[in-house]
Amino acid sequence: MKNKGMGLGPRAGAYMMDQRVGFAPRLGAYLIDLIIVVLIIMLTSILAALHANFIALMFMTFIILSAYFTVLPAVWNGYTVGKKALGIRIVAADGSPAGIGKLILRAVVSSGLAHVTSGISSIISAFLISGRDDKCAIHDLAAGTYVTARKLEKAEKAA
Repeated sequence: MKNKGMGLGPRAGAYMMDQRVGFAPRLGAYLIDLIIVVLIIMLTSILAALHANFIALMFMTFIILSAYFTVLPAVWNGYTVGKKALGIRIVAADGSPAGIGKLILRAVVSSGLAHVTSGISSIISAFLISGRDDKCAIHDLAAGTYVTARKLEKAEKAA
């Protein structure tokens, strides 16, 4: 049985539902982002190895991952590089820009559950995205966000 949406206000109507993004584009964007993050971490690893500082490497890895999946979309209207490449972005459940708080919660739930459940939550999220009308993963439901193909409106670009 499919859910009819999250019931999150008047803006989360039929128009918004038509713009929600399914599993394949989200996976594609994530793979692009993963390549970029891995390249950055490899560069950081080389620099840390030159200075023999494993703790600095771990700290820098944490900062890079945290910033990439929270700060970048917060300042770039819901886009990461992968999402921008595929024309999709993260928004709040009512269609407004997702703030840093929602993006942090989204990242913490996503990565936290993936680590605690050894990736099982990622598989469940894939089924949720594919099976729910609102195309929300576990982290979207927790943070009150979703991924859309809706283009930026002029008011959002100015903000």
